[in-house]
Amino acid sequence: MPKFFFDFWDSKAFVHDRVGIDLADVRSVRRRAAEEARNIISEGRANGEDRGGWVFEIKDETAHTVLTMPFSQALRAGEEANPSEVPPAGPHSQAALTNPDSTPGTGMLPPVGLSEDPNMQSTS
Repeated sequence: MPKFFFDFWDSKAFVHDRVGIDLADVRSVRRRAAEEARNIISEGRANGEDRGGWVFEIKDETAHTVLTMPFSQALRAGEEANPSEVPPAGPHSQAALTNPDSTPGTGMLPPVGLSEDPNMQSTS
């Protein structure tokens, strides 16, 4: 399994990871980076520090940078910010988030038939 090194820039200095961590692929690296960034930010908040401007610079064993991730991106991203995982029609096009028995869209369409609402405009 390949080894990746999670170097990062804090507000004052570059911190080099000399140990590294074995991860399967870049997708696993991205997940781990987001998780670690959120942990570091939470730890900073507990100490009254803003670490949202810190940045991971993750390298493989050949010292090639495979991912640069601002910690602020990890906060926005939640767990998976990978655009390739979002369906083309948007996140709500997932089958688990769709009710085929409901009106598509905002649900703001009036019921079919006559209405007693004096403000209702005719659609015909």
